Amino acid sequence: MIHWQPLALPPVSFGINFAKGFRPNDEGYWRRDRRELVGNGETINWQTGKSWGKDDLTIRGRLENKLSDKRIAIIGAGAVGSVLSELMCRAGAHKLTIVDYDDLEQGNLCRHLLDISDLGQNKAVAMATRLNKGHPHSACTAIDARFPKQTQQQNLKLQEADLVIDCTGDDQVTRDLASFAWTDEKQIVSLSLGYAAKRLYFYANPSGKFDPKDFASKVTPFLEQDASEHDGQLLHQGIGCWHSAFPARIDDVWMLTSAGIKLLEAWCTGLSEGNFAVLEQVIDEGGFSGIIRRGAA
Repeated sequence: MIHWQPLALPPVSFGINFAKGFRPNDEGYWRRDRRELVGNGETINWQTGKSWGKDDLTIRGRLENKLSDKRIAIIGAGAVGSVLSELMCRAGAHKLTIVDYDDLEQGNLCRHLLDISDLGQNKAVAMATRLNKGHPHSACTAIDARFPKQTQQQNLKLQEADLVIDCTGDDQVTRDLASFAWTDEKQIVSLSLGYAAKRLYFYANPSGKFDPKDFASKVTPFLEQDASEHDGQLLHQGIGCWHSAFPARIDDVWMLTSAGIKLLEAWCTGLSEGNFAVLEQVIDEGGFSGIIRRGAA
């Protein structure tokens, strides 16, 4: 059995600090260290050691290996994509490739993981940088392009993924996921929010290839319900040209995205029934009372 015990060494000699009678070189520095700093009679300054192994650093809470060990591409680094990548990375999924062409703007700050120091930076690049700083085992990369218009080199990186998660909520992206020339069979998942983040929609490809028709048939009834629950007035953000903004509070986005990871983990480990689910907030006379899971309408 090997037992590791760290010890603290004093600052070694350098510069003008060298042994008398010797020159300021390796020999002179070593001679001074042995005479004055780490002689045979010096007491060893033992330290308390801590393990930085991946299993030890995630022992307080980590995803199932069938999910965390995958190479995962997350398309979309907006509110949902940023929260998803942060939570998954901290829970042990360290091989993430984040795809987004957009830059962080001031309006994103109300519900995004990035902050003021990241304004003007590409969201995917800034998120990958953040995640790699947050965990010593993170090996996250970024593709700063609109899917599927990445460069050939970026495409090779994307093709390495075992699992692809679409967080854009963009109909065109779902169509592109189906028509894209994948080099091998991928697990493809769509995570999107309904109006005002009242619902989260989870869809996983049932046969190794994303099926936009199957996805549309299952999600459309709920989207119609979303449309019937608001007055049709869209929020206006900024001055100048009119631009609509998607309303959703940060606590709703983070809560539903967190719950969506539970669905993702269950599906990846074979514990989930069906490939489509809706997580819906329940608001009754007493206010918020929880989240319920609904299947296909």
